Amino acid sequence: MKAITPALELIKASGKNPIQSEGPAWDALPGNDRELMIHLGWFICDEIYRTYGEGFWPKFWAAQWDLYADVYPILSDRAKQILFVDELVRISGDPKLRERFEKEWLFDLTPDPQDAPDRFLILPRDPRITTEDNLEFAKLDCDDRCWAASSGLGPWQEKVVGMKGYNGVAWYRFTFDVPKDFKDENLELVLGRINNCDECYLNGTKIGASGKFPPDWEDASRVDRVYKVPKGLLKPGQQNVLAVRVFGNIGSGAIYERPRLISRISD
Repeated sequence: MKAITPALELIKASGKNPIQSEGPAWDALPGNDRELMIHLGWFICDEIYRTYGEGFWPKFWAAQWDLYADVYPILSDRAKQILFVDELVRISGDPKLRERFEKEWLFDLTPDPQDAPDRFLILPRDPRITTEDNLEFAKLDCDDRCWAASSGLGPWQEKVVGMKGYNGVAWYRFTFDVPKDFKDENLELVLGRINNCDECYLNGTKIGASGKFPPDWEDASRVDRVYKVPKGLLKPGQQNVLAVRVFGNIGSGAIYERPRLISRISD
């Protein structure tokens, strides 16, 4: 512990753990503070290595592949840190490891209320997809069982068998359950960027669109999609369907991120 005493003293004096800083907040730290936090980080990694053996870290990183591909990028900084520690605990099988992070290494793992399960919901990573084009596909009761299954999100020519080289219109359908206690006030659907334009329907109702479809199509591939969801449209405690009509004409059509529903806490 003596080796990291200066880092822990810095944490106690500041009232927060600088090692948990992200992006600009990390860059703004004084150089000496960053060095102390880097030293603390390596110390923790070495402690985990010595406690759980040389095979732990390869096993851990192998288990994180899917999460780093499509979950970590869409979480808040605090939620990422909590998930990372939770995964360390899960892979190690040692619940006391979380206690070490909080009590010994002074990490703050208190969840942000905005990230609570009743306010933040990530939709499935494997939607159904078809190249047919019919507005009936937006309806809640549309039968999509014969549609192709996407192996994940990203360019459809890479994720869907039979769509390599395809340019045109495709429909995605995400079927998902919503917890009974999920809040539906100040609700947003966040999709990130889509190549190239889209129309978005939740439970059969259009809630947003970006760009324009042919014949006078307009590219919106650089627009981050955030669509307001009218109160009462989402059905907590039931199965819901998000249908997204996409036109792709540059390289490949794509939904790049897992959609998520966020019930914003009012200021």
